[in-house]
Amino acid sequence: MKKVWNNIYFKIFGISALFIFVTFLMSLIWSFIYRKGTPYTINIFNLWDTVHYLYIAKYGYCTSKCIPAYEQFSIVFFPLYSLLIRFFQFFTHNYMLGALVVSNVFYILTILFLYKLVRKDFSHEISLRAILLLSAFPTAYFLHFGYTESLFLFLVVSSFYYAINKKWLTASLLGMLASLARINGILLFPAILIEYLIGHKEVNKQSGIKIKKDIFYTVLIPIGSLLYLFINYVHFHNPFQFMIFQKEHWGEYFSSPITGLMGDINGFHWRPINEWLNWTLPQIIFAFFAVIIILLSAKKIRLSYSIYSFLSLIILVCCSFWMSIPRFVVVIFPIFIFLALILRKRRYFYPTILFFIILQIFFLTRFLSGQWAF
Repeated sequence: MKKVWNNIYFKIFGISALFIFVTFLMSLIWSFIYRKGTPYTINIFNLWDTVHYLYIAKYGYCTSKCIPAYEQFSIVFFPLYSLLIRFFQFFTHNYMLGALVVSNVFYILTILFLYKLVRKDFSHEISLRAILLLSAFPTAYFLHFGYTESLFLFLVVSSFYYAINKKWLTASLLGMLASLARINGILLFPAILIEYLIGHKEVNKQSGIKIKKDIFYTVLIPIGSLLYLFINYVHFHNPFQFMIFQKEHWGEYFSSPITGLMGDINGFHWRPINEWLNWTLPQIIFAFFAVIIILLSAKKIRLSYSIYSFLSLIILVCCSFWMSIPRFVVVIFPIFIFLALILRKRRYFYPTILFFIILQIFFLTRFLSGQWAF
């Protein structure tokens, strides 16, 4: 048995299975407590953004004839996750169950590829700690529910993994799918391009960078974003309709990070104290946490990782108001590599894991109660 456990793939599967089991066990317990004995069903996970992804999976995008009418705004949600839900629904015969299967399958794959990716540069121990930190992160429960986090994170991490292994076509195709899954998938284009140039420079140290035809594979990455713009055009005759809805319906648009920060700070004056703890304060704390970690990690990780992190940070904070920052941080995977590096000693690592898990349970119970939890 010890020999089997020492097999890294078995260990990774065991870690991912444990976190999946604990997440859904906590969901079952909380559902029983909060709903006062109401029978447990998977529909308790059909909350917030999940509602829109399931609608798209069932009916596709729609315009003014949507039922309910507000589902016309679902065009702001990228299509790949809903397409996968629709595919898995053929086997599960339930859209919500299909969404949970998609998310957890890709969570397991994410854990596997993150370990393999970190292992390219660091030790076995650092690689394991990176996947543990990701899995225990306060908002990592979104990796298990009906959201795009696990799918997107898998596509990003695996794209980097194949790029580092110089399999540029595979890396670019995965990047293309990432840009069809979320808006920040396009950030892989400059990051993978930098990885290409650095990789070729290292191979040709004396003669410098030698560009080959395979560099053109990276052009595939933005195609996912272009397909999404085409979908907008087909339905609304405007490729940027999603930006209009973001601004008019959610009040969200590109702006200085000061605008978003001051919006949250001003929230201390008019929000009730319980919303300070559940909305305003976490937004600020997680934003500054991301800024500090990304800045400090710049010299410790690959340049391509840093570029992806910095560009992700810009999308994160350069908006009219800060929303869902704690959730969006979880897909900036280099953060967990750097945390694994600085938390080498057990006396720092295990208390951090415990603290993360306590916060995750707190946010998870709020989410399952139907309250806003990013």
